[in-house]
Amino acid sequence: MIEKSQGHIRILIAEAQDVLRCGLISILDQQHDLDVIAQTSSCKQTLSLTTTHNPDVILLDLTLTDNNSQAYISQLKTHWPNCKILIFTLSTDKDLHLRFLQYGAVGIVLKNQSAELICKAIRSVYLYNELWIDRSLIAEIWKQHVQLTDMAQTKNSVPAVNQSNPSAALLSPEPLTPRENQIACLSAEGLTARQIGKKLFICEKTVRNQLTIIYRKLNVKNQIELAINSIALNLCEQ
Repeated sequence: MIEKSQGHIRILIAEAQDVLRCGLISILDQQHDLDVIAQTSSCKQTLSLTTTHNPDVILLDLTLTDNNSQAYISQLKTHWPNCKILIFTLSTDKDLHLRFLQYGAVGIVLKNQSAELICKAIRSVYLYNELWIDRSLIAEIWKQHVQLTDMAQTKNSVPAVNQSNPSAALLSPEPLTPRENQIACLSAEGLTARQIGKKLFICEKTVRNQLTIIYRKLNVKNQIELAINSIALNLCEQ
């Protein structure tokens, strides 16, 4: 497959089913800014093609022919940390989704979602460094973090440091302005930049710019780290 002009989002499709793979290629090739540069049905070949093509985004099925997607995600993130991995699945299992996010994926796209949403997910994770997950999964991450924090506090009888990302809690965050804190709270609850913009009557681009500043000030990388550390950072209590 011919690689196209610079500035486009270059995509590797790793999907087990031929029909779905062809359908995805047809959908993505209709977009002016999305280029499918390679395709495969196996995890092993995904690694090989990633070495050859260095894609921006990998759309990764969980049921590839050699059936070991979990181990391969870790390898992909180790060798190509800037590559965005979007899980492409029929499963709605939140525990499974959370596990793959912990391995290094940046989002979950369900196979029954619309072509428009699939394209939007690819652009969001690549162009804006956003996570593509639904609010219920953010809520599950929050719930697990609260449980772990309570357990640590009970065990040690001292305030617990976030074990999943201790560096974010140990570094001294810069203070947020009232508006930044408001945006950070809404983001930690799982709202997208567009939803936050509508709620606060500001444009989506302004929200994205503010989130970039917020992440830097709070020493977090993305929305999941913001949600996980929001309790320790007392975001919604300011």
